[in-house]
Amino acid sequence: MTLPTGGTFTSPARGSLRADAVFALPGAPVPLLFLEVDNGTETRAEVADKLLRYARFFARSEKTGRSDTIGSLERPLWRTVWSTPEPLGQQPHPPVAMDACMRGIAELSVSAWQGAWNPGHSDTGERDGYRDFDGVVPVVACRLDRLQTEGPHGPIWWRYGRKQGGQPLTAALDNEHDYYSRTAYLAREAERRCERAEREAAEKAAAERTRLAARWPWPGCGQAVYPDSWGETAPGSACDGCRRAAVDREGRRLADAELAAECEELERQRRENGWLGWLPGRS
Repeated sequence: MTLPTGGTFTSPARGSLRADAVFALPGAPVPLLFLEVDNGTETRAEVADKLLRYARFFARSEKTGRSDTIGSLERPLWRTVWSTPEPLGQQPHPPVAMDACMRGIAELSVSAWQGAWNPGHSDTGERDGYRDFDGVVPVVACRLDRLQTEGPHGPIWWRYGRKQGGQPLTAALDNEHDYYSRTAYLAREAERRCERAEREAAEKAAAERTRLAARWPWPGCGQAVYPDSWGETAPGSACDGCRRAAVDREGRRLADAELAAECEELERQRRENGWLGWLPGRS
């Protein structure tokens, strides 16, 4: 069947493509798979161009009717032929499997499968981020000899954009556990925050141990004095309690002296003027 990048299925536009095979099995882990096989008869650029045309085909939609509340509705054009449960293995489009100088083709078709990069704002200062896979075509590739010997469910698939290959098909098509997925990025961020909290707790504990080791007893009362207490750093400086006690003693001394001076003045006036010498107006 022709996959129209323009026009219709019955009258496809020029430049539309044909898949080498289409496997549709509703209810299977991968219910719909488009297959491209090459034995070296096409150049890398030609195969990469096919992937870009797949992306254009999957991006097409058609109106399905009219609703009185939300207006015209649309659905992907490919769903008018193949019906699969949503979401399709956490993918926006059906996957394409292929084998033909895989890495060279991947480099030539980046815009079809890579997705937009979102730089993370790590509070640890580490550079990291994740890819937004919405609207991309998941492309998986394998060698034909391994497909023949291990079968389609073996660990033979390489997902374009991943560092490692050798995954089962369902794992290769899984976005959530991809290293560059948002879910995996948030998990890394949580781990980094935990590590930083552990380091900060260890540093705080070490600083407290150093502070305790530097304390000394105040000779007057035995209270522990720390280097950062009242800005004092030399052993033998007064502790807070002794400082407050000294201030209180001085206050009481001044109050007693003031009271004694008043009593002495009253006694002087009594001696000079008799018992009524303290009354106002008398001198």
